[in-house]
Amino acid sequence: MLNEIRKLVSGIQFAETELKRLIRKNKMTGEGMIEQVFEITKNVLKFEPIFKKASMFGTRIEQREFFFRSDGELLKGVLINSSLEFSGNANGEETEEFNELFLTEDGKLKYFYTVHKFPDSRKHSLQHEVTRFEAHFDDEEIYYGSVIKSLSKMLRSRYQELMTRREIMLERLKDLDSVRIDVEEF
Repeated sequence: MLNEIRKLVSGIQFAETELKRLIRKNKMTGEGMIEQVFEITKNVLKFEPIFKKASMFGTRIEQREFFFRSDGELLKGVLINSSLEFSGNANGEETEEFNELFLTEDGKLKYFYTVHKFPDSRKHSLQHEVTRFEAHFDDEEIYYGSVIKSLSKMLRSRYQELMTRREIMLERLKDLDSVRIDVEEF
């Protein structure tokens, strides 16, 4: 029995040491890859101010309070991932809660916990309020591969949108050329 306990303790100590090493390696490798991806993509990503609180969310008269960087400038980022953590009635209000991950304009990943409240149970109403809290994730919880895949998907979608708009503009120019030819014939 004592030998079994010694083996288990030894196995646990090995597994804990190995897990710590893997977590460090994951963090170093992942952060390095995020940094590389950021350097490649920073000029085409659309960094927008990250808001802390919004009232009348989704309406024309929406009002927002923003997060600021330590230098006093607006904190800007790109939403990389949003996962629904809770949806239901809380304290008589329809509520949705999300974990959100942003890539900021300085290349850092920033986490937020965001709460949407719909007092009248309607998402698009004057009472729809959103509050975003800064959050922290353990290094074990970060899926760097998913972050990079999300960025890639976002870039692919943007590229397709731009190519579609380009094709529309080419068609419009072609149409204008045909009109100009018709006018010159008169």
